[in-house]
Parts: sequence; structure tokens; C-alpha cells
Amino acid sequence: MVCRRLWDGFKGDVPPRIEKAHLTAAGDVESALRGYCDVSVAKAAEDSGLAERDLRTWFRDHLLTPQKTRNQASQGEPDTTRIRPALDSLVRSHAVRPDRPLGSLWYELAHDRLVSTGTCRSCRRPRLYGPTKGRRIAF
Repeated sequence: MVCRRLWDGFKGDVPPRIEKAHLTAAGDVESALRGYCDVSVAKAAEDSGLAERDLRTWFRDHLLTPQKTRNQASQGEPDTTRIRPALDSLVRSHAVRPDRPLGSLWYELAHDRLVSTGTCRSCRRPRLYGPTKGRRIAF
């Protein structure tokens, strides 16, 4: 994902040689994963017409255990069925991967690093802005 971020950053104007400054500008693995996951969720929301907040809530509530390890969400769960229009985009972007143990379809985060460091914004507790400007209300 760091390499992808590096190539995407060139926007078609790829230099003949990759220098250390290019790598530094691309950022470390954590920031690359964070950015990639956030962009993937935003794109999936846009492509599917679903609210980005609903996708982030599904990530947090279904793809993580309370101990902050990867969890699997069954295709048949009502919340997973609701976000079904976004799942193809999330799978194509490699933010989520499908798994078929014993023939049933399940989804999980594609990489442990998205969980272990809280890298993906979708894996952290969302906040809402309350009626008073700037006041945050956690839910």
C-alpha cells in the first residue's frame, strides 16, 4: 500500500528514478494504511450510495472483537446485508476480504495492521458533533 500511495502521488508524472525524498513524502506504513483504508471506505460509500458513517459503524461493530482483533461478519447478518452494495468496492480495494469457510461467505479486514494499530479510522470509535459548535458527543 505504501508503493501504491507512492505511485498515486506521482499523478502520471513518474520520475525516471525513485529517490529517498519520494519515499519520505509517501509516508510510513501506518499512514499509508490509514489513508488507503479511509479512501477505500469513502469510495465504497460514494459508489454504493450508502452513508460513509454506516460503513464505518459496520467495520467497528462487525469486523472487530472487543479485544481489538479481527472478526468475521457473515454475509447473512442483517447489518451486512444492509451494506451489501458497498462490499464489492471494499473487496476490490483490498480493505476487506471475503472468506468461505465451509461454504458460507464471511468478510473480514484484509490486514491485521488495520486492527492492531487502530490505523483505519473505521476501526476507531466515531464521534459526532453536537448542537453546540465543536462539542463532541461519543456514541
